[in-house]
Amino acid sequence: MSASTLVQFTRVQEPQLSHRALGWETPNGQNSAGSRLSSRAYGHTGFTGTSIWMDPEQDLFVILLTNRVYPTRDNTQVFGVRRAVADAAVAAAAR
Repeated sequence: MSASTLVQFTRVQEPQLSHRALGWETPNGQNSAGSRLSSRAYGHTGFTGTSIWMDPEQDLFVILLTNRVYPTRDNTQVFGVRRAVADAAVAAAAR
C-alpha cells in the first residue's frame, strides 16, 4: 500500500462529528488506543473485546485477543484492559 493511500484511509473524515477514519478508529484519549499511541495511530475493536492498533510513527502494532462475552455479554471489564495493554505495549517498545 502506498503512503498516500494509508493517509487517506486513516485520516479522520469529519472531525466535528467523530474520531473515525475510513473503517478505523483514531486515538481520542477515551478509546482503546490508550494514551501513548501517536496521533497517526489507527485501530479497530471487536465485539468480543479484541482490538488492534497500528502506529506507523512508532513502528508498532498492538493486538489483543479476548473473550469479553464470558461469562455473559454484559461483561465490560475489558474496556479498561484494552487501554492498559496499549499503553503497556508502547512503554515496553520504548525500552
